[in-house]
Amino acid sequence: MMTTTPLIGAIDHIGLTVPNLEAAIEFYTRALGGRVLYRLGPFDSRELSEDGSDWTSDHVVVPDALYHVVMMGFGDGRPIEFFEYARPAGATKAPQNNDNGGHHVAFVVSDLVAAIEHVVAQGGVAQAGPIVVPAGHDESGHWPGIAVNYVLDPWGNQLELVEYAAEG
Repeated sequence: MMTTTPLIGAIDHIGLTVPNLEAAIEFYTRALGGRVLYRLGPFDSRELSEDGSDWTSDHVVVPDALYHVVMMGFGDGRPIEFFEYARPAGATKAPQNNDNGGHHVAFVVSDLVAAIEHVVAQGGVAQAGPIVVPAGHDESGHWPGIAVNYVLDPWGNQLELVEYAAEG
């Protein structure tokens, strides 16, 4: 009987689907300092299947798909893999946090107010905030003091900007 989780390592990357890769590269480069690490594709189910199976259905659980991928790096953290599907037509809005598959990506910033202003100037939309959580502890452990603010990218993906309080 296995008594440990078979996790091999840390999170490798996060994936987000956007309607336009070039526009996403531009926004995430200007707003959050991203850089393109590499591009892949196109991956076309109609061309990749040698045995008559649906390649994209089998591998990425999207039947009859045609898509491109761009991997972008941010600071010294984990990268984000952006997908653009040319086929099939996808959802018209990003999931909300309470939807199954809902998500957000958090970025550490050194100046929350300046970061919000910069992201908004590049086309992002700031949500109400900031949310301030003072440092503290309970029986589960110690947590740092943080201030956070959610922003939306131009396609409705939720991003969280996180500023850690200086340890005093």
